[in-house]
Amino acid sequence: MFDNSPAPPTVGHLHVLRTPLRVWVDLTKVYPDSATDESHPDGVDLRATVPGLLKMWDRTTTGTRLVWVAFTIGSAATRSRVGQWVLADAIRPREGEAGKRDHEEFPAMPVSWKT
Repeated sequence: MFDNSPAPPTVGHLHVLRTPLRVWVDLTKVYPDSATDESHPDGVDLRATVPGLLKMWDRTTTGTRLVWVAFTIGSAATRSRVGQWVLADAIRPREGEAGKRDHEEFPAMPVSWKT
């Protein structure tokens, strides 16, 4: 019933989560799109906000927070699962089923995790 395994290792600034946290991923921040006047309704939607799972986070050499998230992107015809590093400001916590937060602003991540 309870997971008694040791916590995942912390190496440097890298923090691996034992249980991924549910987040929203803003694809406009992950894939900045220089829109044109053309419209392709059947193309890949990079303007969506999609559900994702936060699995770990780290810092860059300049101190910027990066997060590893898994999420799905796609078009009307296809879907692809993606796992990649993104800037921390591309995600936000998802609310729980009963309107409660799944977590309190990412436990163990410093208060200033986005800076």
